[in-house]
Amino acid sequence: MKLLLLIFAALFGLHAEAFPDLVRHGYLQCITCHVSVTGGNLINPYGRSISKELLSQPTLGGKAAAEGDEEVLYGLAPGPEWLQYGGDVRILQSFIESKQASKGRFFIMQVDLDAAATVIADRLKVVLSVGRIEPRVQEATAPDFVSSPRHWVELILSAPEADDRWAFRLGRFMPAFGIGFAEHTFVSRGLLGFGPGQERYAGELSLITENYQVIATGILSQASGNQIQHEQGGILQAATAIGSNSKLGLNYYQTKQKTPAGLEFDRKIYGAFAHISFTKEWYGLWDLARPQGADEKWGLVSTFKLGHEIRQGLHLLGVHEFANMNVDQADPRFEAYSVGAQWFPRPHLDFLGYYRKERNSALDNSFSDAVWLIGHFYL
Repeated sequence: MKLLLLIFAALFGLHAEAFPDLVRHGYLQCITCHVSVTGGNLINPYGRSISKELLSQPTLGGKAAAEGDEEVLYGLAPGPEWLQYGGDVRILQSFIESKQASKGRFFIMQVDLDAAATVIADRLKVVLSVGRIEPRVQEATAPDFVSSPRHWVELILSAPEADDRWAFRLGRFMPAFGIGFAEHTFVSRGLLGFGPGQERYAGELSLITENYQVIATGILSQASGNQIQHEQGGILQAATAIGSNSKLGLNYYQTKQKTPAGLEFDRKIYGAFAHISFTKEWYGLWDLARPQGADEKWGLVSTFKLGHEIRQGLHLLGVHEFANMNVDQADPRFEAYSVGAQWFPRPHLDFLGYYRKERNSALDNSFSDAVWLIGHFYL
């Protein structure tokens, strides 16, 4: 039951992340298009141009996007060079059919605003976000609906003209681990503690080059919405280019956490991930992890996503997920098979839909059905 609840909690917490499939175009580093080293949310001016040139379909109804359509608010409110800003709005319609439930739900799941200010040119940057969240406390008041999921200060340590980018940041952000799938329903994200509202308060040292990256993160605590959970430790991620259009990486995660009863335990995760470009149209994303929790049992968590761009702006998707938090026994385990599509009709706008067959053997051995449709608009 706990595993199923975690899956559903992730379903209703989708937030913006990076587009890891862009490795097929040779974009191997998230920082190329995003403000954050680990991708997600606020995109930089170059990322906006890529959203028009490579992500969105060239024409809609026979008409091409207007000049400057990819800019913030369609270019209607340009800001100073030292300030980048944006935001995301997401709506969700879901349907679930199983022996335990038969229901549908429509709601606004994300309203975020993000801003990044360059305080010292090429050296110091401050990033801040504010957004609406679902309260995690009883008898919530107005402040419980508002959160700042991302805020940090970043110091660029390398010279502006250097090929290798060294940087240090301190604050609240999602740490580098595995693939930053946009779909936080995937077991590799929400189940392992990398869903929305689970950012870490941390310090991060990163080295980003054209062909590889190394990111070391020291964790001070874990966020849980507006609450703070005890967690201290670190993460190390290293990734390298394979050819010009694929990427392979390794993760190691070790922290001290506490159970609900207050008992401290060591949490470890070994992981590997791959961004694979079969062709410019076919790509695969695989995230594999071996977690160990409070019971000191080793698990196996895997997500494989296969995508095919049938034409620019329209992708067909297939996903396989598997999770067993104790591989010494066959059950309980979770598995899911999904087919879907994603459509980018214009800059600022995309739609994502999945049909998913999933089974949680902790409940029964029958498969349940889930459908969700997501609309996303970014400033």
